[in-house]
Amino acid sequence: MLWSSTLYYTNGILGLANNEAGCEHLDDDETCENLVHGIMKPTSLATLVTAINLAGTSISLPFLGGLVDKHENAGLFGLYNTLFLAFCSLLSSTIHSRNGWTLLFYIFISTIMYTSMALNSVIANSFIHSFGKEPNDLFALTAFNVKVRIPSFILTILFTSVVSLSAGLDDIETAQTAQSLSVMGILVATYIWWVFLSNKKIGRAGDTSISSLKDIYNTVMSLDRTLKFYFLHAAFAGAAIISVIATSTIFMSESLNMSSGEIGMAMLLFALFAIPGSRVSQILSSRTDPLITLQINLMLWVLTFPIASVVLDGRDFFLFSYLFCAFWGTLFGWYHVNNFSVLVLLIPEERIGGSNVVMGVYVFSITILSWLPTLIFTILNEADIDMRLGLLTFDGFYIIAFLILRYLVGDFSEARRFVHRENSNEMDVQQSDEESIQPADVGSVQQSNEVSMQQSNKVIMQ
Repeated sequence: MLWSSTLYYTNGILGLANNEAGCEHLDDDETCENLVHGIMKPTSLATLVTAINLAGTSISLPFLGGLVDKHENAGLFGLYNTLFLAFCSLLSSTIHSRNGWTLLFYIFISTIMYTSMALNSVIANSFIHSFGKEPNDLFALTAFNVKVRIPSFILTILFTSVVSLSAGLDDIETAQTAQSLSVMGILVATYIWWVFLSNKKIGRAGDTSISSLKDIYNTVMSLDRTLKFYFLHAAFAGAAIISVIATSTIFMSESLNMSSGEIGMAMLLFALFAIPGSRVSQILSSRTDPLITLQINLMLWVLTFPIASVVLDGRDFFLFSYLFCAFWGTLFGWYHVNNFSVLVLLIPEERIGGSNVVMGVYVFSITILSWLPTLIFTILNEADIDMRLGLLTFDGFYIIAFLILRYLVGDFSEARRFVHRENSNEMDVQQSDEESIQPADVGSVQQSNEVSMQQSNKVIMQ
């Protein structure tokens, strides 16, 4: 719920920046060329704040994990953080335009909220081993997380957008509404946390998914080559996907002159179409190489941005944004399920007991570069380059991710055999590296992989 409300809050920050630059009364076909305090454009300020928040989140994750490890009662620590997050959201719900210091204050609050949300995620991940260590348990927890987050995301956007459009609220007033709603949601979450997790302790020290930079480094160094490249692909693809979501509100507001309510409806379509997108992933991955389906997904992302940069040209074409958001939502749901399923199947059975640490490295990998595409987008915008051309910069990250999958990770069956063979060697299993797999064995391994992929997707979709 809070992540969805931050989309409106970002637009509220843009509204404050426009007011501060004297651009609050521009017509729909006009763009603000004034600078905020003579420093940068309002749109550049809003995207720069997002880039800083994303960078701060990715950098702080290992340190926050180490902080959690120092507290034996992580549940109580999480309860305090949730209360603090509710307090920050309450402060952000008072967003308004009064003076220059007001803008700086609400930018500071947004940074604090991002860090607190990251800490909350780390604490939640620390309980994974407390609820189960089997692969099916991990799938079930992921499925439950999706079932809770997507409906809350949809309901928050739907309620806020309907209120904004029916009442004719501006961007700042819509941000107030969204943050007020998030406060109520956080208080409900706080009560649930207090009842079920406040006295719960982490199973053992180091069970946190991300506990320190040293743990991340040691885990990465212990991984085989295929998994390392897979995480590298996730870093570039994750950065692009996160940045698309983070900058889309600014693009729709500035280039298409859409209101916060209209933007909310576009993001609602994004969330709704993520559900059939996950179904697409399940169908395709059960019929062909799942790494091939991931590559197809990435190339579809690449193809859509040149089309969007041509079509989305001004307010007259804003309705097409709904079509693109629906298609991007489908690609997002497809990628999320496909990507996570492949990752879990690539983890050797010998590592399942410590898969939480591997998952922690995965979370770190998809966030570590999340700020970079947004920062590039900001720099181009500040250099008076059309935002539509800025969209094309995301393609570079998708293309790099595609090339890594295509040429460095390769075929799924071969990658999985390589991972398990490498891990068996590390476990001192007496098996010669020179042994060749007979053609009959190749077919059986591929059939086994297809069955495993179908089972993993089935668990996630349940």
